[in-house]
Amino acid sequence: FRGYSYRECSGGQLGDVKNDKCEYKLPDKLAYENNNMEFVLNTEVSSGVPSYRNIITEFFMQENTPLPEGLSIDGKTGEIAGKPVKEMEETAFTVRGKNPRGETFVRVMIVVRKGYCQPEGVFEKTPVGEVAVFECSQQGSYVGTQTRACVLGKKDGEWQKASGVCVSVVVIVVLVVVVVIVAVVVLLAMKTHKKKAVGGVKGKAVKTAAAKKTATKTVKV
Repeated sequence: FRGYSYRECSGGQLGDVKNDKCEYKLPDKLAYENNNMEFVLNTEVSSGVPSYRNIITEFFMQENTPLPEGLSIDGKTGEIAGKPVKEMEETAFTVRGKNPRGETFVRVMIVVRKGYCQPEGVFEKTPVGEVAVFECSQQGSYVGTQTRACVLGKKDGEWQKASGVCVSVVVIVVLVVVVVIVAVVVLLAMKTHKKKAVGGVKGKAVKTAAAKKTATKTVKV
C-alpha cells in the first residue's frame, strides 16, 4: 500500500482504524517457478503458487485463453491444478492478477503429453500402455527375449517388473556338452553293471551243475 491509516480521537478515546487514505500499489512481476509447464495426461498436476509483488486479490485466466479441460485456476492463490484429460501441443495461456488499483499478467506455455517411462537399462523410452521388447541378440552372443510393461503412475509412466532372460550362447554350449558327457557316463555305467550281473549268474549255474554231478557219482559208488 501507499498512503497512511489513522484513528480519530473523540471524547478522550481513539476510534477505529481508518484506511481510506491507503491505496493499493499496482500488482507486478507475476511469475510461476516455471512458466513452461509440461503436464502428463490423466495425472494430478500443479503449477505451484506464483510469486508477485504487492497485493493480488484475485487470479483469473484471460477470456481468450481458457485452460484445457480438466484444469482450473485457484482464484485466491493463482495455482493451476487438476487432471488434464486430453493431449495438447504446446499452447500459450495468459494468467491475470488484479487488485482494486489495477492488473498484471503473465504468459505461460502449457503442453499436455501422454506419459512414458524413461530409458532404463536395456529398455528404451516407452509410452504408457505399451510393452518394451528387448531382443537379447542385440548384446551379441546371447539368445532370448526380455519384455517390460510401462504403466501410468502418479506423476508419469512407471516400469513394471521385467520378464524373460538373456542366456549366453557359450553357457548353452557348455551345458549341452556337460549333459552329453553325463549321459555317456551313465550309459557306460549301466552296461558295466549289466555285464557283471550276467557273469555272476553263469558262475553260480556252473557251480551248481558241478555239485549235482559230484553228488550223482557218489550215489553210484
